[in-house]
Amino acid sequence: MDNKINIRKIELSDYEYIDRWWDEQGFAPLEKDILPMDGLGGIIIEKDKPIAAAYLYLTNSKVGYIDNLITDPKYVSKDRFDIILMLIRACEQMANEVGCLEIWAMTENEGIIQRCKALGYKASERNFSRIYSISPNLIEKVCPAGLVASKLDDKDYVVMDEEEVDKGIQKINEQVESSALTKEQSKEQFVAITELLGLSHSYNFDEAWEIGEEIRRRNEFRNKIVALEKEIRNTEGALVDDSFHELNPVKHTFAGGCYVREIYNPANEIVVTKIHKKEHPFFLMKGEMSILSEEGIQHIKAPYQGVTKPGTKRIIYTHEECVFTTVHATENTTIEDAEHEVICTKYEDLPPGCDALGILKEINSKKEIT
Repeated sequence: MDNKINIRKIELSDYEYIDRWWDEQGFAPLEKDILPMDGLGGIIIEKDKPIAAAYLYLTNSKVGYIDNLITDPKYVSKDRFDIILMLIRACEQMANEVGCLEIWAMTENEGIIQRCKALGYKASERNFSRIYSISPNLIEKVCPAGLVASKLDDKDYVVMDEEEVDKGIQKINEQVESSALTKEQSKEQFVAITELLGLSHSYNFDEAWEIGEEIRRRNEFRNKIVALEKEIRNTEGALVDDSFHELNPVKHTFAGGCYVREIYNPANEIVVTKIHKKEHPFFLMKGEMSILSEEGIQHIKAPYQGVTKPGTKRIIYTHEECVFTTVHATENTTIEDAEHEVICTKYEDLPPGCDALGILKEINSKKEIT
C-alpha cells in the first residue's frame, strides 16, 4: 500500500468516498449545489485512497470560509489530526492563491482549536451561536417522503432512511463478525473520535471495553448452550419432556409464600436446565455434580447451598444420584403459574434488564456522550 500523502482539488469521482463518509457518520450527504463550485471547490487528501476533504467558500470579498470538513471514519491512524491540519493548511493556501486576506473556520473541537493555535491561527475566546436558515426547497430535496429528519441542538439536520439505517447496522455487524478491531485499534479509534468531536464520556475506555467483552462472552455462551440443547434433544435415546420427568421426578411444594421444587437426578446423566427468571437459593441435598454456566465450571458436593442468578441456564453432569432443591418466592399457588413466573425456555422471554447480560446491555445503551 502506498502511504504517500497526496493533496489535490476535489473531483466528482471523489464523492464515491465523501458521500459514504457522511453516511457512515449518520448524516445525509451534502447536496452539491450548496457546496462551492457545485462540489468541486474543495481540497481532498489521499493516502492510497481519499481519507479527508474540506471546502473553501469564496465570495466577491477577500474573505475565505472553510467548512464541511469530513474524514473517513475508518481512518484511525495516529496521524489523523495531522491530516486534518494539513487539509486546513491546503485550504488556506488555496485561499491565498485567489487573494483572500482573511480565512475563517468554525469548530467546537478543543483538540483542533489547540493544534490550530500552535500553528499560529487565532481563536476567539467568545462563544457564538450559528444562525442560519434552510430553504424549504433544500429540505424537500434532501428529505423526501419516507425519510425522517430531526434537528439536533439547533446545529444540524440529520436525515435518516430507516431502511438504510438497518442496512448500515447489518454492515457493521458483518464487519464485527468477520474482522473485529483489536483492543489497541479500538483504543486508537476511541481517542481519535473523542478528540475529533470533542466528546465527553461516562466510562473510560477499559470499562467500556470490558462491558462489551462481557456482553460478547455471555452471548456466545448462550448461543452455544442453546445449540447444544438442540443437538441433545435430536440425539437418539435422549430423554425429553415426559420421558425425562419419568426418570427425573420433580416434587412441588407450596408453603409460606414460597414455591419449592425438588428434583431427583440419577447418576451419570447430562441435564440441560431451563432458564431462571428470578434470583433464588438452591440446595444440593444429596450427591455430587459438575455445573457449567455463564459463570464457568463449578464442582459441588452435598450438602451445598448457593444462589441462582436471573438468566442462568446450566449444563449439569451428575457423578452420582442427586437431589437438587430450589426455593422461589411467589404469590402463585399453582404449578403452572409458578413455573411461568420463575422459569422459561427462551432467553427472549426473560424480563428486560433482569439478568446480568440484560443489565450490561442496558448500561451499554445508556452510556451518555455529551
